[in-house]
Amino acid sequence: MALWRPKCEFLETNYATRQLSNRTLRLTKDRMEPHALECVEFARAVAEDAPSPVPAEESLQVLAILDGIYRSQREGREVRIDAE
Repeated sequence: MALWRPKCEFLETNYATRQLSNRTLRLTKDRMEPHALECVEFARAVAEDAPSPVPAEESLQVLAILDGIYRSQREGREVRIDAE
């Protein structure tokens, strides 16, 4: 079981090994991959009750594209993705 806490802290319980671990999301001075940086900025926005760095409309477009990819693979053909 994992639990997200608003201060960028993750708590995880492993009942099989009877261990509790916690991790804190922190920024480093190292250069991050774009996706990792996006995740950090999203976590910061959640923790600080700020707007998401990625607009919801953009996220919906990405989900539509991914859905189209999965449908195309499942049906074995090209599928049309309607732009909203």
